[in-house]
Parts: sequence; structure tokens; C-alpha cells
Amino acid sequence: LYSAGFDATWEIDVFGQVRRSVEAARAGTEAARWQMRDGEVTLTAEIAADYVQLRADQARLKILADQEKSQRETLALTLARARTGFVTELDVNQQQQLVAQ
Repeated sequence: LYSAGFDATWEIDVFGQVRRSVEAARAGTEAARWQMRDGEVTLTAEIAADYVQLRADQARLKILADQEKSQRETLALTLARARTGFVTELDVNQQQQLVAQ
């Protein structure tokens, strides 16, 4: 171990131990960077999948709301037709059951 007058020290790296330590530290840092990137990709994929699922659920809700509206309109028409005698009470009851579902 040698020391210079301005408080700097160094040692001869005969077997490359210091160099290998530096290389190992750099490799460890690079591995940590890749792990972080892997986590970012995984998180991004999970967010994208959740967003797609959300949009699909929203579409299903819209379809169900439209179906309910259609069933209620059909019930109103069936009731009007029943008042005029064009359909039976059975038709009205069946349509009421469809709306209730």
C-alpha cells in the first residue's frame, strides 16, 4: 500500500481483485436497472389489462342498460295493446317477467 502526500492511497492490483470488484459492482447495478425495467413493463402490462377489462365491463353495462330500456318500452307497448284488446293478460305478464329479470 502506497500513500502520496496529499492523502491519496492506492494499491497494486496484481491479481485483478479491485478490477473484478468494480466490474461486479457495475454488473450488480446493471442487473438492478434491468429488474426495475422488468417491474415497469409488468406494471404497465397489468394497468393495460385492467383498463381493457374496465372498458369491456363498461360496454357490458351499456348493453344491459339498453336491453332494460327496450324491455320497458316493450312492456309499455304491450300494456297499451292490452288496453285495446290486441293482446291477452298473459302477454302482459310475460313481458312484466322479462322486465323484472
